[in-house]
Amino acid sequence: MREVMEKMTINQALQNTIQQHGPKKALSSKINGEYQSVSYNDLGDCVRDIALGLHQLGIKAGERVALLSENRAEWAFLDLGILALGVVNVPMYSTLTLEQVEYIANDSQAKVIFVSNVKQLEKVRNNETDMPKLEKIVCFDMDKVEMGEEMISFDQV
Repeated sequence: MREVMEKMTINQALQNTIQQHGPKKALSSKINGEYQSVSYNDLGDCVRDIALGLHQLGIKAGERVALLSENRAEWAFLDLGILALGVVNVPMYSTLTLEQVEYIANDSQAKVIFVSNVKQLEKVRNNETDMPKLEKIVCFDMDKVEMGEEMISFDQV
C-alpha cells in the first residue's frame, strides 16, 4: 500500500529533517582537497542566519534575490535561506553572458545578487549601471575582490 505524505512546505520539511537527523551529516563539500561536512543542525543555523541577514539588508517576502554561481554548498544554504524568508530566488547559470545576466537581473527586479567568485562578479560590475534595482552584491569568495560600497561578503550576510 502506498504511503501518503503529509502536505508541507519546503521550510516545514527542512525543520522536520533537522529535528529527526540533527547531528548527522546533511552535506559534504570538497574544500582545499578535503571533504568537510555540515550537520543538519548546522545547516538549520546557517539557513536561519542567512534569512536574518537578508532581512537586515531590507529584503522582504516576495522580493527577488539573484544567485549567479557554480554548484557549491553555499548555493544550497542560500537557496534555503531565501525560501525561509519568503523571498524569490532568481538562479542564474554561471555560464551566462554579461547581457544575459543584465537581462535576468532587470526582468526579475532583483535587489541583491550573490556571486561565487571574481569571474561572476565581473559580469555584474561591468553592467552595474544598467541594473538600476540592484542594491547590493554579495560575493562568496572575497579573497581576490576589491570591495566597493555596494559589495559585502557572504560571511557578512
